[in-house]
Amino acid sequence: MSNNGKVYATGRNNYGQLGLGDNGTGTNRDIFTEVTFLGDKNITSIATGYDHSFALSNDGKVYAAGYNSFGQLGLGNNVNRNSFTEVTFLNDKNITAIAVGYYHSLVLTNDGKVYATGFNDYGQLGLGNNTDSNSFTEVTFLSDKNITSIAAGEYHSLVLTNDGKVYAVGYNNFGQLGLSSNADCNSFTEVISISDVSLIATGNDHSFALTNDGKVYAAGLNNIGGLGLGNNANRDIFTEVIFLGDKNITAIDGGVYHSFALTNDGKVYAAGGNSNGQLGLGNNANHYNFTEVTSVSGVSVIAAGYYHSFALSNNGKVYATGRNDYGQLGLGDNDIRKNFTEVRF
Repeated sequence: MSNNGKVYATGRNNYGQLGLGDNGTGTNRDIFTEVTFLGDKNITSIATGYDHSFALSNDGKVYAAGYNSFGQLGLGNNVNRNSFTEVTFLNDKNITAIAVGYYHSLVLTNDGKVYATGFNDYGQLGLGNNTDSNSFTEVTFLSDKNITSIAAGEYHSLVLTNDGKVYAVGYNNFGQLGLSSNADCNSFTEVISISDVSLIATGNDHSFALTNDGKVYAAGLNNIGGLGLGNNANRDIFTEVIFLGDKNITAIDGGVYHSFALTNDGKVYAAGGNSNGQLGLGNNANHYNFTEVTSVSGVSVIAAGYYHSFALSNNGKVYATGRNDYGQLGLGDNDIRKNFTEVRF
């Protein structure tokens, strides 16, 4: 997304998830291509799942594209879309944030309410059942909580309240809900192992929380070090990431097995799986502690995807690293990168 509100997309497009009006015919992209339908919408944020995408405009409207077999687009049916389509049910809701998992989606309104749609086998919608939904449905349990932030992992979801409390729901086989167990939940449950939280983030099967005193805590899958705790033991409660204690972290993000932390001076630290160079460290070695990424600096935004990663610098340049078999790095080829490489478009 550019600073003039235009959206550009690259990578796999088998279900039309790029919103470019084509699908199923092998029309992947290996360079960032403008999504012309959204050209006059003044988009302020975007969010992507496994095969579906959302865009949020400055007037609080939501647009969706891609795979929809579980109703994850929230359009009231299960029909895929290859162009961004307005989610009309949300027209009067004034949406401020979107969070997208593999096959489920969450939105947050300006009055702190949460709506959910899509795949729900593990209860990740937080509706008190395990039934899929193809329309955005209010999570009534949270209606009195004043939610300020939402996050979605592969099959789990987190929300943050204005008083720093975290609630979790969904798949919990690796302890990613931080509830001191491995039992799934289909209603949002308060995470008592963490408090005074200012930021939440999720990877596929792991979760992070940043507290107001600058400490980072992690829970969930850690088989190749994605939690950055120096080992490969999973955690079912939020555990402090000691190495980041003095780094002044301002943002965190998680991918499939890898994670990033961003400092207030634009430094990036990476941990976890690195089989495709997705950590940007110049190699393919997994890292069990957060390690400084020297191939990029002056970073303002960091994002971890499906074995690939992006960084946005303070001067507006985009850098990419990792897996690139579908052209998802937007570098004009399908070659893996092991260092953050500037994307020119």
